[in-house]
Amino acid sequence: MAIRYRVEVVETYAGGADRPWSVTRRVLDHQPGGLCQRPLVVRGPGRQRRISCGRRLPFGQQCAACRPQITIVKVRRITL
Repeated sequence: MAIRYRVEVVETYAGGADRPWSVTRRVLDHQPGGLCQRPLVVRGPGRQRRISCGRRLPFGQQCAACRPQITIVKVRRITL
């Protein structure tokens, strides 16, 4: 089961720099996702079990319900 995150980002720049000196991320809210749409069958000694694809497969192969989703809701840029 994936989690949906809402994140706020604060970037701190030194005077005249192109890249941020410091980046701070803060999770504002998180919500559980739905049930797995493609559960996998894992076989063990004498038994089998169904688990969500998010526990076993790489990110690119997970279903939409298991894949974590991050939404950046606010970006603040501070120049020192």
